[in-house]
Amino acid sequence: MMKGSRSATGIGILRRESVVSTLRTLGESVRFEVWKRWKTRVEPTANRAVHRLRYGRAAPERYRRIHVDPRSVEYLLSPHFWNRISKFTTHVRGGEWDRNRTTDRMMIRGAAEGFDHPTLVHIDNYQLYASAVDHFENGTPWKDTEIYRWLTEEWLESDQELYMNRYGSERRIDSRLENLDELYHHMREHGYLTQREIHDREGTPFDSPALEPEHHEVAVDIGRDGEIILDDGRHRFIAARILGVETIPVRVLVRHSQWQQLRTEISNADSVGELSERATEHLDHPDVQDVLPEGIRSDRDVA
Repeated sequence: MMKGSRSATGIGILRRESVVSTLRTLGESVRFEVWKRWKTRVEPTANRAVHRLRYGRAAPERYRRIHVDPRSVEYLLSPHFWNRISKFTTHVRGGEWDRNRTTDRMMIRGAAEGFDHPTLVHIDNYQLYASAVDHFENGTPWKDTEIYRWLTEEWLESDQELYMNRYGSERRIDSRLENLDELYHHMREHGYLTQREIHDREGTPFDSPALEPEHHEVAVDIGRDGEIILDDGRHRFIAARILGVETIPVRVLVRHSQWQQLRTEISNADSVGELSERATEHLDHPDVQDVLPEGIRSDRDVA
């Protein structure tokens, strides 16, 4: 009886632990679903409502695309907004993030990439882009490029823990660069496809089925004077720029508050004559085409 009693007790404990474990897992799953719904649905909807009240018809639309020439984009932001703010909506931010430029080369050092504060780095000084140009245009094997030497030698010596967490081995590095090869050759053969075309027409596995394909387009930021700055989607941007693609669809992640004011000014005007000189100079900008009133369009057609 004693043995049976102890055995039954043990089984009971195991069952209770199993139930507790199941409930804990279920609770974590529910919390994740609540967080996901908040981040992807509730927060963006609330953000859009606030923007509508503040900016009227010039309010940002998170997945509305604009088309830009990759060659016209000269700078990228590091550390980029994509890893520092919600990527599920569109933001309006003031400050000096669009003014701090550097002539330094940008090496890969994790999320900050060597810069502690928002810094604009020229595309030609971006190590991955420079190495990709060397690889695709000059035929240099990846193993002989600057980025490969950095990843396998210099970075490994300078920050082994971060290196191992992010890349781990030369095999993983080779795999990442092979992915860029595949992207480049696919784009050269088929042209630049939107994320929706990739998702709908090709049956390509989609990373986030709960999100709209437009979420994964190249993301840019727009500075106070209308400068378009690369934020995320760097591999696709690099391939398009090297291939000479004339225009690509991008989503705007962050607009400088002063640029947003200009969009609002344009949207509220009835004619070109009502606009400031600064606004008039930007009427051809890709990020104001959605807010041009009919009166301004007519004035321009007559002119």
